[in-house]
Amino acid sequence: MRIRNLIAQLEDAGFVLVRTRGDHRIYEYRDATDHHLIAEVTIAGHDPDNAPPYLIREVRDAIEAAGGTWED
Repeated sequence: MRIRNLIAQLEDAGFVLVRTRGDHRIYEYRDATDHHLIAEVTIAGHDPDNAPPYLIREVRDAIEAAGGTWED
């Protein structure tokens, strides 16, 4: 799975890019009513790169914590 696919799944689940530093992108998912942080994930790497297994697990867990569903 490529990093661009992980980013697309995060954005489809409602995550928002809040900041970047170099090739690190930090996405957050906040509650719609009181805006408290529900999940945060850092994506490191460039879009065409293959995502390492730990990053795929981290994104999957963040999407599920936000109440979304993971697509393989």
